Amino acid sequence: MRMNRVWKSLVRTGLYLLEDPDRTFGDVRETLGDVRDRVRDGMGRMRDSVDDVQRRVRGEDHSVRYALMFAAGLGVGVGVGLLAAPARGEETRAAISNNVREVASRVKSRVSQEGDLASNY
Repeated sequence: MRMNRVWKSLVRTGLYLLEDPDRTFGDVRETLGDVRDRVRDGMGRMRDSVDDVQRRVRGEDHSVRYALMFAAGLGVGVGVGLLAAPARGEETRAAISNNVREVASRVKSRVSQEGDLASNY
């Protein structure tokens, strides 16, 4: 008895789908088209990401390398400068401290000037 209900339900559903296939499958076609477009977009973004990673692995993106080389050069320069300095350590540290303060004040004044210019727009 239960099998007859299932069978009737399946037959009715099949007949309903066969009556007007454009109405039934039109929405499915649109949905599949949307899914296809989203998959293509996702694949394009994934391909771009993979290409970016490959460039970095191959060493085509040198920005990190340049930053590390700059930091290493800066460290070596400071070290050599401190070792070859003609003045005592206390005097050298005081001079460096004064220079750092001067540079900091110049940067602060430049930033405030740029901020004032930006606020005028």
